[in-house]
Amino acid sequence: MIPEIPNQVFLDRDSAIRAPLRKFNLVHDKTFDYYFNESFSGVEYDNLSYQNDQSSSPVFVEHLQNVLSIVASKVKPSSKVVELGCGKGAFFSFLSHLNFKSLSGFDKTYQGDDPRIYTRYLDSRDKPLNADVLIMRHVLEHIPNPISFLRDLVTINGRDCDLIIEIPSTDWIIRNGSYWDFTYEHVNYFTLNSLKNFFPDSQIFELFDNQYYLLIANLKSFAFRENSEYLPSTLLSDLIEKSLKDTNIFRASKRVEPRFWLWGGATKGVMTAFYLSNNMSPDMHLPVGIVDINPKKQGKFVAFSGLRIFSPFEFVAKVVPNDQVFVTNPVYLTEVKDFLDRELEFDVDVFAIS
Repeated sequence: MIPEIPNQVFLDRDSAIRAPLRKFNLVHDKTFDYYFNESFSGVEYDNLSYQNDQSSSPVFVEHLQNVLSIVASKVKPSSKVVELGCGKGAFFSFLSHLNFKSLSGFDKTYQGDDPRIYTRYLDSRDKPLNADVLIMRHVLEHIPNPISFLRDLVTINGRDCDLIIEIPSTDWIIRNGSYWDFTYEHVNYFTLNSLKNFFPDSQIFELFDNQYYLLIANLKSFAFRENSEYLPSTLLSDLIEKSLKDTNIFRASKRVEPRFWLWGGATKGVMTAFYLSNNMSPDMHLPVGIVDINPKKQGKFVAFSGLRIFSPFEFVAKVVPNDQVFVTNPVYLTEVKDFLDRELEFDVDVFAIS
């Protein structure tokens, strides 16, 4: 059992502690060579409490710009471009600056006022969509039965089109022992081999310090196969058994001093706090709190552990000499260190979780 929606924040600690847990049972699709949670039964997102925007980070904005440059090199301004699952609209706003003559988006959790974004998911009522390009950033890992979904896209669009898909790299997760990257929100886990099996003629880029894959393919080139063979997978349990108690943050929790903090209140931070809380013993201590630069998360509480989310400047006011900071995603390590060097009059030890 793991938290249902790690990126959901709560107004009070009691509600956070009582956040629902869901079953996670990993299965391997041998035909396409990807993994999925066979116990997944759906998620209902609330557009106010669900906060997954990362665009407050300069490092993440640089990543978005890298993706945008690839899109600009592959897509003509005259193309009809549709972004599926555009979240809070950060990347959509970047796309707008490319001056596509026809641009639209779909996402149930969108909170803005751009009339080109529909606050719902794409479905059969949109047939024929007639897009030239479909963009899906961090969408396919959330979709039950991605094989059927891709087949449905062919029908809904009504004609051939290009696909641009960004997804987390399960290869990176395995290499780094990142058991905290398995989450109920993500139904599916794709490797490089998975993508090649889905789209044999695709272009594939590794981005964001190799944590993400970006795939460019033709929609009708999807290598659909009628039957798949599924086998139980011990991938997650093996990673937990191998890595959990050897991670530096788990060892830090066994010390009374110094105190320690988590930096990053998205999935990695929430799931790390979950595993610490779920494996507590009398000699262990939780972090003081979680630091996050997303203003819509600050002052709220995270699922299961009930830890409070602090703004970076709240953290500066509360941190004391000898405190330790564990950055939940190593790609942000330099960004965090630079901030602390500017804002603190004393040194604190800063680590990436490993």
